[in-house]
Amino acid sequence: MRVERCRLAAGSKRKRTVEFQTDPKKADGCLSAYVGNLKWDVTETDLRDFFKSLKISSIRFAINKRTGDSRGFCHVDFEDDESLEKAVGMNQSELRGRPIKISYAVSNRG
Repeated sequence: MRVERCRLAAGSKRKRTVEFQTDPKKADGCLSAYVGNLKWDVTETDLRDFFKSLKISSIRFAINKRTGDSRGFCHVDFEDDESLEKAVGMNQSELRGRPIKISYAVSNRG
């Protein structure tokens, strides 16, 4: 078996996805955080325990549509700005043996 990187057709205008070089800035009215580098089996209960002192309104896991498995990240919506700020301040804290990435969520809605 041979594995190659995906190549775009000549003349394609599609850009490669690039990881953030710096953490995203907080958008006006944002109360959501991106939480990444999660173990595949992390549950909502694990996250609620991790953020136990903060006010969470909802958690949305990214799921692989084909397999139904976790994609290793989620978005956490908080009830207030204070909870969001404290959560972002926990960036690189350890959850179940892994340092997790916590940053302001970026909306892809125009």
